[in-house]
Amino acid sequence: LVKYLAMALCGSFIGFFASIPFSKLLLDNVSKSIVLKGQNTILTNLLCCIAVVLIIMLFCYLCTSKVKKFTPIDAIRNGQTGERYTKKSFLKLSKSKAKPAFFMALNDILSAPRRYLSIIFTYILCMIIVLVLVNTANTLRSGELVTTLGTYKSDVYFNAKTNELMDCITIGEKEPFYELIDDIEEEIGALGMPCRASVEVYFKLNYSHGDKSFKSLSPFGINTTTDMYEYHEGTAPQNPNEIAITPMVAQKLDAKIGDTITVSLPSGDKECIVTGLYQSMNNLGEGVRLHQDTDIDFSYISGGFAVQFSFTDSPDEKTIAQRIEKLKSIYGDEEVMTAGEMVETVTGVAAAIDAVKYLTLTLVIIIIALVTVLMERSFIAKELGEIATLKAIGFKTSSIVLWHSMRFIYIGIASSIVAALISAPVTKLTINPIFKMMGAAFGVKFRIVPLEVFLIYPAILLVATIISAMLTSLYTKSITASQAAGIE
Repeated sequence: LVKYLAMALCGSFIGFFASIPFSKLLLDNVSKSIVLKGQNTILTNLLCCIAVVLIIMLFCYLCTSKVKKFTPIDAIRNGQTGERYTKKSFLKLSKSKAKPAFFMALNDILSAPRRYLSIIFTYILCMIIVLVLVNTANTLRSGELVTTLGTYKSDVYFNAKTNELMDCITIGEKEPFYELIDDIEEEIGALGMPCRASVEVYFKLNYSHGDKSFKSLSPFGINTTTDMYEYHEGTAPQNPNEIAITPMVAQKLDAKIGDTITVSLPSGDKECIVTGLYQSMNNLGEGVRLHQDTDIDFSYISGGFAVQFSFTDSPDEKTIAQRIEKLKSIYGDEEVMTAGEMVETVTGVAAAIDAVKYLTLTLVIIIIALVTVLMERSFIAKELGEIATLKAIGFKTSSIVLWHSMRFIYIGIASSIVAALISAPVTKLTINPIFKMMGAAFGVKFRIVPLEVFLIYPAILLVATIISAMLTSLYTKSITASQAAGIE
């Protein structure tokens, strides 16, 4: 216990001071896109270090309780009692077509699974950390996430007319927006791409219900209908005296579907019925969607979203991709975006998550390598007599290296499968609360890329495991057959 206490304190001391520049690096990466400020980081790091030391000592105390079971005969027999009353596993070498090294590795794992649980748990945990970041980064580039921005999903988001859109907002009248939409539909249609364009604008209006009031950003679609948007509860507003609200607004006003809310329009107060709930990550969940026929003074407009359009001739995905590339070649890459690119631009954190992901992947590879080396050296020390005996009966060092390496390969493959299968629910469990804080009260649909989750990243970690295991197992070369002479 004293030995492990000293190591834990030493590691925590180094980790405490190393965490200061490391956390600053992570925060700087994210702060390039969103404004964040660390608070009480020193105290938090110190508490984490204390917690690590306590957890290590708890496990050490539980593990050292096995000392009570040891007898002097264990020292004579090198830790082995020489007695076994049950089968090692259901595998039989006589019925196996595998080479002895492959058989022995699998048989060892199945015979004493508890011996390998700590390695399996470590591998799964490390892989999960990486896969959660992978899934999060892919989700932040997913076109499906665009509906959580309070708009509807379309084929193209058009920034080439930003100046014209700002002019319309400055003028503060409704007609210029329709003229802009008509010009875009005519311009894109002339390229052989018939489309329907629209634009989302915003008003800052006051809402009240009972004795509570709240000033909220109110999206208003031009050349759209309210049924084009996504609702999670209730239905879309179907009349000018109906509205849909976000859960945040519902909480602020203590309102629910079916309640009547007073809207303070520039023309006067208006009673509107709440027909549905939708989510929006704009303004951290704030929003009240107005019906497209609501009579409102555009001189009170406070902003707008990108012009967007969808092709009306029902092209397939391949054709849409080709058209987008053509539009990008005409207007520029930054002026023409897909739904996924729009989400990445608006949220602005996908690149930061990628930076954290690669940094975490590097650390995870180091951790897996260290765990593999540590466990393999302990296996070699404990199995010294077995290795010497195998060499005495003709096994080559290469076969023994393969035997020891295959154990880690089997464990790595099994851990990868488990981690990949549970990565999606774990991602939802850990990341959904963050999206909810941003306004996605009903959660988001995560984008899982099977190639990355089931192949690329598990393969990277598996390769690190194999290299570490093989290099460490080469130490068995120094064990000779004569060392089996003193083994009972």
